[in-house]
Amino acid sequence: MRLHEILKGDKFKVKSEIVVPPGGITPTNNEVLIFNNIDGMYSHCLTLKGKIVHLSMFTEVELIK
Repeated sequence: MRLHEILKGDKFKVKSEIVVPPGGITPTNNEVLIFNNIDGMYSHCLTLKGKIVHLSMFTEVELIK
């Protein structure tokens, strides 16, 4: 499943190469993130600690229940 296919508020882990814009925060492997929305080519996501992460909208993800 790709990031642009999940819903606002869904929790997920990244399952592919992590692509962020230059200077962006890169999450650690297996870090749980919360999806907010897609803004152009990148997304607006949050770490569980509230830091903003911008992942490519084509990132492969695994939903966390």
